[in-house]
Amino acid sequence: MSFFQFKTIQEFKVESFVNKTFLWIIHADKIPPHIALSVNEQYFSLKINGKDIQNVQTILSFIIKKKIPFILVELTHDSSYEKRFDIIVNKYPQVNHQITCIVPLIEILLNKTKSFILPELLNELNQKKRIVNYFGLFLPNFHHFVLSYNKNDVQQRVNQLLNKK
Repeated sequence: MSFFQFKTIQEFKVESFVNKTFLWIIHADKIPPHIALSVNEQYFSLKINGKDIQNVQTILSFIIKKKIPFILVELTHDSSYEKRFDIIVNKYPQVNHQITCIVPLIEILLNKTKSFILPELLNELNQKKRIVNYFGLFLPNFHHFVLSYNKNDVQQRVNQLLNKK
């Protein structure tokens, strides 16, 4: 079992996404949550039915309208993310049994093809001092949020979604 305990999560108040990088934890109250990334104002998410690439304001409006619990992890912005973003986004067409939503994000953020689950990725980003801040909205336990799950949880969720398709 892998876990990550967030330090203080501030209420969402990001005013600009320009020259910023965020890891999006959507449905943060679910096991496992969905993971996405935004670099500047470009949002990317890999899903069962394909990739979702759009302006961050569009996805943010949808999340707020639906009151979906989410966490934005602000990361140090690095120009190498932008350089890898387009190449890696085009490399992965959709989630499958081997490729989950986090795989392209690991490749963009860490330049690795190793498979992680979110708590492991957050722990590595934290060790590398790449996490700047945490913002959240609609969370059940706002300031003491812990992510805890394992790879089997991820695989079960992928299987469930593939079977619905």
